[in-house]
Amino acid sequence: MRSGSSFAGDLLTASPHTFYTEEPLRGSKLSGRAESVAFLKDILQCRFRERPRFLEKWMYGANTNDYRTKLLCTVVRGVCEDASLVEAMCQAARAKVTRVVSREMGAAAALLEEGGLSVRVIHLVRDPRALLASRARFRNGSHGKYVLGAGIGFRQEEKDPSAVCARYRQDVAARASLLRLHPDRYVLVRYEDLALDADGVLRRLYPFMGLPYTATAACRVAFHTLGLGGASSDHPFSTVKNSTSTVFSWRRHLPFRDMARIQKECGDVLEAYGYRSFRTQKEYENMRVSPLYLSEEEVTR
Repeated sequence: MRSGSSFAGDLLTASPHTFYTEEPLRGSKLSGRAESVAFLKDILQCRFRERPRFLEKWMYGANTNDYRTKLLCTVVRGVCEDASLVEAMCQAARAKVTRVVSREMGAAAALLEEGGLSVRVIHLVRDPRALLASRARFRNGSHGKYVLGAGIGFRQEEKDPSAVCARYRQDVAARASLLRLHPDRYVLVRYEDLALDADGVLRRLYPFMGLPYTATAACRVAFHTLGLGGASSDHPFSTVKNSTSTVFSWRRHLPFRDMARIQKECGDVLEAYGYRSFRTQKEYENMRVSPLYLSEEEVTR
């Protein structure tokens, strides 16, 4: 969470040829990887009738999920009382997109081994210093000027650099395996590259998903990345922002001392994904010095 996955999910589903499910595993009581993989298989194969409790959560929960389907269900009352329409809309889509942050990359590796599925994995990463800086700004149900409500925030271990980067290391290890076993079905994307050049990155990702990058999709991407959301674009849950001007804003909120502590814990992770480690406070506060020291192409090789 706070990796930019909501923003990325909206950009990857800008095409009308997609069907979107957000965070199906979060808050679930599934035990172990095998149950999680089985659940994700049902979602990717549009078997919502097999998961009636999840269908209710999909339709009425906090996540947006596939807004085209939910809009139709709102306009035509009663049409979504069973799973038939949702399954039909899902099956009609050329790409079923599922966003998962609550499980490690090992679950994705297991899905790639399923012969009946044509799964492709887009592995999104964000600079752990930025992720932790974003989490730290949630205090007592608030984020800056926004009061979000009691219980909205992060536990102490979710703000601990050691624990957070241990999870990053799991995914670094899984990435090496995925690149070796499934080089044509796995791609790494840094949030920073997506924020700085959404159009360029998506022109690569859409063909990877088997979709055309059309003018309709490009227009929707522009809406999300050019800051057209008005005053609410700085809301912590907004996916409509001027992404090029906000991508490194975390450096204005994270003191050098705290940043250095994260670097100490996460130096190998930063190196693995092509992020620069700052040597001095002067260098860190110089916004002309980018946190990216490798290009996206160099990292993905």
